[in-house]
Amino acid sequence: GDLTLGLANINGSTSSEARSTADWDLSSFRYGSMSAPGVLTMRASGDLVFNNTLSDGFDPVQTGFLLTATEAGNSSMWLATLSTIKDSLPVNTQSWSYRLTAGADTAASDFRAVRPEDELGGKGSVLVGELYPAVPNGNTSGTSAALGLNGLTSNTIRISTNSTDRGNRFEVIRTGTGSISVNAGRDIQLRNQFS
Repeated sequence: GDLTLGLANINGSTSSEARSTADWDLSSFRYGSMSAPGVLTMRASGDLVFNNTLSDGFDPVQTGFLLTATEAGNSSMWLATLSTIKDSLPVNTQSWSYRLTAGADTAASDFRAVRPEDELGGKGSVLVGELYPAVPNGNTSGTSAALGLNGLTSNTIRISTNSTDRGNRFEVIRTGTGSISVNAGRDIQLRNQFS
């Protein structure tokens, strides 16, 4: 199920798997006269799969003359710096908070409630990142060198097959000052070294 961003408190419940297909940068989603962040609640009766970044409290990098997309790791989030603290809000409410539940009992009012493991049918895990070898790009020279003297971390985290760019391995869940609550009926897995 897709979740649409647009409300200060987002509660996305789905009866199956929820999968991210693009980076979610919540740094520009603010509400009210104080420009306050919100609380993102995601519940899936199956798996919650994050193959991209869920981020707030960081300023995404802008590529251009001084920083190319390759140097930025093909991601506006990888080199993002912490956002400036606003004096108008308490320190602990500067960024979005996340409440994530896989294997959720979607009939329950408690966002943390999960179904018994024997009812999950092998589902009910929070999966962060895609599974890739530790050194996915063994090139030591050329324009996409990831190892050796010419190697760049930005090329190491890039996902490409047959010269087709498929994004990057920087797949994280992070917030600057908010809280992150993760609940799962089965497992919570960080699936690669950049997760």
